[in-house]
Amino acid sequence: MSTEILNKQEAVGLLQQSKGSNHWAAPAAASADFRTIQWMNAGVANPNPSVIVENINSTSQYGTHREYERIFVDKTSGLATLPIAGIADQTTLAGLIAMTYQVCTEGDTTPYDKAFTYGGLTAPIDFATNGGYLFTFAIDQQGSADDGIIIENCLMQNLNLIWDLNATGSARLLQYNGTVVGNEINYEQTFSGTWTNATPVQTGFYNHDDTWSFSALSIDQVVYAAQLIKRVELQFNNNIVADGRTTGGKAAQYKWKPEINLIIRMTYNSATEKLLKDFQDKVSMSGTWVNDVTANLTGELGFVIPYCVIQNPPKIYDGDYLAVEVNAQVLSNGGATPITTNLTDVVDWAF
Repeated sequence: MSTEILNKQEAVGLLQQSKGSNHWAAPAAASADFRTIQWMNAGVANPNPSVIVENINSTSQYGTHREYERIFVDKTSGLATLPIAGIADQTTLAGLIAMTYQVCTEGDTTPYDKAFTYGGLTAPIDFATNGGYLFTFAIDQQGSADDGIIIENCLMQNLNLIWDLNATGSARLLQYNGTVVGNEINYEQTFSGTWTNATPVQTGFYNHDDTWSFSALSIDQVVYAAQLIKRVELQFNNNIVADGRTTGGKAAQYKWKPEINLIIRMTYNSATEKLLKDFQDKVSMSGTWVNDVTANLTGELGFVIPYCVIQNPPKIYDGDYLAVEVNAQVLSNGGATPITTNLTDVVDWAF
């Protein structure tokens, strides 16, 4: 009888695919030195959430029952998925944001300050011809030497970043969840590389020793930055679908249509109650959500959103109290990036 495997023994790693020639054709091999993602809980990798099993109903059959010989299974036309969730930290957050935004300007020397902007502003991203960023995900399930999984040509289908400023314990740290998608999944991989970032450390958590605030928050030209902020969430949904397929049904390209939402929960008072009419009037809104780490120093993280519009009535009930929860759609204005993220992490991702 074999010993059971604990799910916490699994290891998940990622590695940017080389843009030296064409990253679409350069997924990382099992021998690569993957970067361990600490503080992550990964779900079950699914080779295709849209597996189609159908009966081909044609002539020359035997009788009224469905027949084994005429069952067709399409297992490759969809995209492989991997649900992920965890605590964001400085060793890995940049990789997840790069897989979401697809554009980054990175400093050449330590501490490797980064400015992420969204791709596809004036034309679609040609992922299959070296556009954007693609990653390979590796999952070492520890069942045996060849119990590894590799997912190729990965990017983020969706990513949610959550600051719950009323939470306690580890729940108050910056949390994330989302779904990774790729166009091929391979099982029974034997990992032989030396994975980096193998030692977990807690010094890189966000909303731990750093303090978060809106350095700017304007709605209909009224400043709300001084209001009590209870919760902030950024939601990114890239709406990725396969575009064209190889003879085996594998996606030959990706199409994406990003949607971004900013959600802010505040105290209901004489100032914030004005937001109810602002929703009706569809007024403009902008904000800069940052921690208190000096720009371009280790630990810096901030999100600059120049233009968005409230899309739901903001009044909510927060337990025994009234509150406002601004749910705003983040928009590009004049072809500019809808959001910029500044991050400094002392990690050379070679973006």
